[in-house]
Amino acid sequence: MTDWFWKNLNRAVGWGSLLLFSALVIFLANVEIKDLDIWLHLAVGKFILKNLQIPFQDFLSCTVTGTQWVNHEWLFQVIVYSFYTLAGTGGLITLQVLVVGFTFFHLIILGFNRDKLFIPVSLLFLVLLVYKLRLTLRPDMFSLLFFILFIYTLANQLKTKQSIFMLFILQVLWTNIHGFYIFGPCLIAIFILAEWGKRRLPLPFQWKEISGLDDQSYKNLKSIFIGTILACFLNPNFIDGVWYPLKVLVSLGGDHRIFFKYITELQNPISFQTIFSLQNYPIYKLLIVLSGMSFLYNFRRIELGSLFLWIIFLVFSLNALRNIVFFAVIAYLTILINFEKILSAKQESTKRQSQLFIIAHAIIILILFSYFNKIVFNGYYDFETMTRKSEYGGISLRNYPTKAVKFLQENKVAGNFYNDFNSGAYLLGQVFPSIKVFIDGRTEVYGAEFFTEYKRILDGNYQLFQKAADKYQLTGVFLNLMLNDPPGRLIQSLSQDPQWHLVYFDYDAVIFLKDVEWNYALIKEKEIDLSRWQTKEMDIVQIETRPIVPFPYAHRAQILFELNLLDQAQAEIDQALTLMPHYAEGNKLLGKIMLKRMKYKEAFWNFRKAKIINPSDLETQYYLAKTLNDLGRIELAKKRVIRMLQQNPDNSKLLFLLSLIYVKQKQFEKALVVMRKGRVDVPGADEDLIAIGDTLVEDKEYERAKEVYTFALETGYQENVLFDRILKLEKIKGQ
Repeated sequence: MTDWFWKNLNRAVGWGSLLLFSALVIFLANVEIKDLDIWLHLAVGKFILKNLQIPFQDFLSCTVTGTQWVNHEWLFQVIVYSFYTLAGTGGLITLQVLVVGFTFFHLIILGFNRDKLFIPVSLLFLVLLVYKLRLTLRPDMFSLLFFILFIYTLANQLKTKQSIFMLFILQVLWTNIHGFYIFGPCLIAIFILAEWGKRRLPLPFQWKEISGLDDQSYKNLKSIFIGTILACFLNPNFIDGVWYPLKVLVSLGGDHRIFFKYITELQNPISFQTIFSLQNYPIYKLLIVLSGMSFLYNFRRIELGSLFLWIIFLVFSLNALRNIVFFAVIAYLTILINFEKILSAKQESTKRQSQLFIIAHAIIILILFSYFNKIVFNGYYDFETMTRKSEYGGISLRNYPTKAVKFLQENKVAGNFYNDFNSGAYLLGQVFPSIKVFIDGRTEVYGAEFFTEYKRILDGNYQLFQKAADKYQLTGVFLNLMLNDPPGRLIQSLSQDPQWHLVYFDYDAVIFLKDVEWNYALIKEKEIDLSRWQTKEMDIVQIETRPIVPFPYAHRAQILFELNLLDQAQAEIDQALTLMPHYAEGNKLLGKIMLKRMKYKEAFWNFRKAKIINPSDLETQYYLAKTLNDLGRIELAKKRVIRMLQQNPDNSKLLFLLSLIYVKQKQFEKALVVMRKGRVDVPGADEDLIAIGDTLVEDKEYERAKEVYTFALETGYQENVLFDRILKLEKIKGQ
């Protein structure tokens, strides 16, 4: 067969891999709606279109009403609400598909090579796997698209005057859709700096000669920079709108670090402990390695702009999980740039080269098919309809407290509600203005100080809750269980307070209502006495042999456990383990119940089962060590804790447990050194510290015990108990 045949066969197979990849992109873009903040955006979009005005002050909450709000995402909110009005959930998913498809279309064009398509396709597959972690309808999805359109325009149309106008329009749209619009001018500034460096600085090797601009393109680039800066001011908030992203960057330190601590998307994707772990974002790490090695390969012909972009966006991505997809795109582009000499080679492919390329394309096709087969049937069990729900299409049934909010709607509940952070946006989208929220996802509106107060209440500071209830006239409490561990202390306190009544309890949420006049009838009708709770048995015959995760039973059991209703909690867990014997969460919770019953051996066996099923769960490992300590196997417990601390040196629960172990081994000073490393703001820190102090008292180490109790006062919990213990120690000292 001739070279012509093999060359065209290679192109045909290459096109096949590209078409299959494109189909995979579209399929993944149909993922169900699951972003928490989308409901906030829909609520605000509805307000804007209904009133034909953009809000400049908060009107959604019962806590910061009237506070200045720079709503930099107003245009996104209008777009998503328009699509939602036209076609419901299907409209939102259509918008999602359009944005994702358009994004990858331009990435494909930027790396297109008809003879060697396996290179861009394989790299874009890695980008897609990173993007999949953030693939749901949100404003930064548009930011990524605009980011790529900027790069595409600068790479292909910089010599034309139209590029100035095009990027000006894009910048205006970007400015009113998402706060990352600052990337537009920054991107152009980086290219200007790189070109200036090539013209003025004594660069090594051939760096000056690579991708230099002609004078007209350089002039256009400067004009575009000025144009995009001016475009940033075309927003409803004018100077305040331009200042917003800079203000966020300035405030990243100090008190605002609390957001990075508790909000998942703002946490670091890589730490010193996980840098070599294959369980934490392995594809992102692979792209760092591949793109970094591409610079080493091409060190004599490095394009200065791509090097600047790579460094800046690597640092940017390492600071927050939500930024890693931007680096993935830069990694893809820098690899293509560094291997441009190979990719753009014009020589005719030989028969052997074509055959090798065919094999490479075939491998990519097999990988794509394999991945598609792996994900196509992804789904989960819907316990309400007793049917399976696909992960693609519709609204997620795992992210939202749907049943609980339906309860509010059906019973026409109104008032000011304390709620968890993750529920705020969903409540706004479903029951506003009947119900006003305590907090939602707009961290810039509420601020770090307010968020800290909210978190202390959630962790169980009931005095703070009572002050907030009076200040903001709270008449309801809504606590989501779908994505959060239940705030046990707060639920305990509410259950013991005669002013508050539990009216809804299920796997998705708990709802308390205050005994104010408009709640009387509903409280009388719906109040729940959990001491009489009866577990609902599942029809196992209907489920047959389908594997399901019985999380509803675990969620209910967790609340019952926190309320010390151990029999009811165990009944829920028994039902969960009947449905799925190898359920790690169920075995772990059963271990906790046994631990509370002081049946340490049974607790150990259940924690052991949970550890075998899910070896990476740190909480299970902690409870294994704690149970070993309670069983008197102190040396084994210490070895396990020290081993865990090597991987998690800042884990306060582990540090307090190790401190307790050292006290039991009479290594008192060592115990206090370890204790001081722990943080007092972790849930349950007061109980751990009281246990350390009480053990020191048993050993008549009164001064050290006093130091521990004093340290525990910083938690803000059980102050009366701690002062009582300190007073007793003072009396002993006086005698």
